[in-house]
Amino acid sequence: MSMKRTVAAAVLLVAAGAATAQARMNVDINLNVPVAAPPPAVVYQPEIPPPSVPPPLVIEEAPRFIYAPELGFAVSVDIPYDIAYINQRYYLYSGGYWYLSRTYWGPWSFVSQRRLPLGLRKHRYEQIRLYRDREYQVYARDRDHYRGSWYRPAGGRAPERRVEHQEERREERHEEMRDRR
Repeated sequence: MSMKRTVAAAVLLVAAGAATAQARMNVDINLNVPVAAPPPAVVYQPEIPPPSVPPPLVIEEAPRFIYAPELGFAVSVDIPYDIAYINQRYYLYSGGYWYLSRTYWGPWSFVSQRRLPLGLRKHRYEQIRLYRDREYQVYARDRDHYRGSWYRPAGGRAPERRVEHQEERREERHEEMRDRR
């Protein structure tokens, strides 16, 4: 039986049932039309506030930064911290948050995403690492002919470490002067 005949038969049955005052009838018609799934519910989750300070950093010596042309700024290498140097400021990426400092050893303060320099805002940190690693590989392949640029902050060590190593450095300088003579 076709769909039209089935519907027509159902309508006649309903009409016949309506003719008799006492009779009741329920008719269900299922056409099995696929229905699109409802869109997923959007659950609002308030932003978790960042920790007031990043985890403590221990940087023995001034880190080296390699300039990645794709990024337009320098990124730290050979240290276990993700630090970018841009516009004469240091930006530490830690725990999904950015921190800002005027020196590589801190003190660090939280900086919101919208207050980051454009160069940092337009890249996820995974991309920044990728560009840094590519540039470092270019350097590692031919160190003698590397045409890129490096940056190492002046000062050598963080201030709290300078006092400890001041005597060591004096001795090294005296030894160098003796070797030159």
